[in-house]
Amino acid sequence: PAELDSRLEWAKWFATEGPLKPNTEDAKALAAFENRCVAVVRLGIYAGARDEYNQRTGKAKAIYSNGDTFEGRYYEGKRNGQGSLYFIGFHTPFLAFSPTSSAPWTASSNLP
Repeated sequence: PAELDSRLEWAKWFATEGPLKPNTEDAKALAAFENRCVAVVRLGIYAGARDEYNQRTGKAKAIYSNGDTFEGRYYEGKRNGQGSLYFIGFHTPFLAFSPTSSAPWTASSNLP
């Protein structure tokens, strides 16, 4: 999509000319930094633990590449247990996950 293309262009600019560009002439280090910037744009950001198979596990926060955010628990790389999924543009949880409810994902009653 065009939106992803523009974000990838921004990531490449950020890596090569942006304010956090590494202060080095090492081409390998510069390429690695650019690859990390592009990966964040494509995959998003994950802050949390990983298990021995490098899968997401435990309590964590993920910001997806489209701006949506999940705060909650992961198990074997998947959302599991309690958590909240925030869609971009909403400041309150749109979906809440609770393993004890009859329908695991339920729409939040605090939508705008």
